[in-house]
Amino acid sequence: MEKEHMRKRKFLFLYLNTGNGHLTPARRLKESIERYYPEEDFHIDLVHGFAQSQYIARFWVETGYRVSSATNPAMYSFTYDLTQRRIPLYITKMLVSWRTTRYLYRLIKEKNYTDIVCFHFMLTPSVRRVIRRLERKINFTVVVTDPFSVHGAWFIEKDVDIVFFSEEVKKYASDCYAFPPKTLWRKQDIKVFPFILSSIFKPIDDYSELRKKLGLDPNKKMVLVAGGGEGLPNMMQLMAQFALQKFPYTIVAVCGRNKSAYTLLTNFAKIYPKMDIRALGYINNMHEYIQASDCVVTKAGASTVMEILACQKPIIFSTFIHGQELGNVQFVVRNKLGWFLRSPKAIHEKIDQLFSDAAYRKSIQENLKSISIPSDNRAISTYIVEEKRALS
Repeated sequence: MEKEHMRKRKFLFLYLNTGNGHLTPARRLKESIERYYPEEDFHIDLVHGFAQSQYIARFWVETGYRVSSATNPAMYSFTYDLTQRRIPLYITKMLVSWRTTRYLYRLIKEKNYTDIVCFHFMLTPSVRRVIRRLERKINFTVVVTDPFSVHGAWFIEKDVDIVFFSEEVKKYASDCYAFPPKTLWRKQDIKVFPFILSSIFKPIDDYSELRKKLGLDPNKKMVLVAGGGEGLPNMMQLMAQFALQKFPYTIVAVCGRNKSAYTLLTNFAKIYPKMDIRALGYINNMHEYIQASDCVVTKAGASTVMEILACQKPIIFSTFIHGQELGNVQFVVRNKLGWFLRSPKAIHEKIDQLFSDAAYRKSIQENLKSISIPSDNRAISTYIVEEKRALS
């Protein structure tokens, strides 16, 4: 036992590339721990949970997710609902876990990890098997990355310490999945922490200097149109509506890695030179454009929503992914922090109302200020580093 405690702590953070919602929290927690514990003698590895040779798993889980959610929402919705059912869920678990377990076993044994934090439900069963086979003490924590609506696959494995980002999800797990079960041989550690955000996402009172730095007109209202790494699916329909209505505000449209959307939008801006349009590809300073904006039109990814709310900006959702993002939309709409509007015409009308009606805009701003979205990850960092060490 003494030798076990003397081991140098080595952390393994596991993720999959199904959107940015799993990798981003993992990366930010790693950065926070390294910032809060600069003197600690430990190492954190951020590792993709599938081996390079798992071509089928990578294609089915990652490419399939991106393509279906962006271009075939009906197929994605069908798959999401189907895998909520017990038999399809366990079949998926078995197929994915087979080679993943072998890969993670070799990795964890070779690197001698003392702590594992899992940011994707498809990896949890494999990690549990590996820990049982190794027969040694390894701190294992599952971070449920969806803050409001979650897939049932997060609760396949019962004997895990788990982190939620809202009391709402904790209650849902208890009511719908009897989680945690009462038959566990040990006391399960269940925690609720604020969503993992970078400290750069925060409100600023005067953003005129920031506007000048970004090359934007400080005297015009600015709408940010963005949709994560792949851009907003209905961006061009929205731009056509803005052009039809002779939109008088600055538009910054972030296309991400969607090169075709970037090309279309760049050409569109040339066709309508009187419109103040800024087309951008993938950027590393999204926080500055959010802070400089007066309103954000986006999709309902968890990280995107929390980043915008942390900067206290009103949100208009033009779309969301069935199932996993529904709770994000409901949270924003229920608390009067934004709106869900599919129609480009309705989006234009809402922006116009927001910018022209000072009393209405002030009421929304007061609602945004009343919702606390902290960007300080100290609590969860302390839990992973100090509390988990005490539990060893």
